[in-house]
Amino acid sequence: MTSPKSTTLVIADDHTLLRKGIESLLSQSNPDVHIVGEAGTGAEAIEACMRLKPDVLMLDISMPDMTGTEALKVIAAKCPQTRVIMLTMHSDSLYIRECMSRGASGYILKDAVGEELNDAIATVMQGSVYLRAELAASLWTAEQRISASSGHPLLTVREYEIAQMIKAGLSNKMIAANLGVSVNTIRTHRANIMKKLNAHSVVELIKSIED
Repeated sequence: MTSPKSTTLVIADDHTLLRKGIESLLSQSNPDVHIVGEAGTGAEAIEACMRLKPDVLMLDISMPDMTGTEALKVIAAKCPQTRVIMLTMHSDSLYIRECMSRGASGYILKDAVGEELNDAIATVMQGSVYLRAELAASLWTAEQRISASSGHPLLTVREYEIAQMIKAGLSNKMIAANLGVSVNTIRTHRANIMKKLNAHSVVELIKSIED
């Protein structure tokens, strides 16, 4: 029986030991997270999300029947209420970009400890994107290679630049440091971007600038 404040979670990974390890870490560190199901394949992950409608799904990228990104695409379409955190050994920005473009709300490596797992869950439940700081920096470096001149018809060049940093998972403080402005300035830009794109969350913002 879940409490009114509990977060329901499904763990999808083809390694039983890893699933049990995550379950153990979370049960010891966060009583507000309630694991309602597990899956060992991509198809099982899709079925579990459709049946259980969890708040959060932790989804391995490498699955035996279909890749995690293939399952993610289906889950994002059929279970939009579920925030998906990708679970992987891959730190390459190409993997991160692909997952975010398919609707992932977070991306964590399999060496994550209990504190990071909890941070990731809390972040996506707030409607934000979770990325470890060094992964966010790596993704932002890769995104810089994509010319900002393509832009977005509704945004200024600076707003588009900030939107790309938000997409990369950088915090307001990190964006401010990158651009040499105050955090309050970034907050103002961020609010304007959300308003122009009619976005109510970071996930919606990312989808808007990719459309």
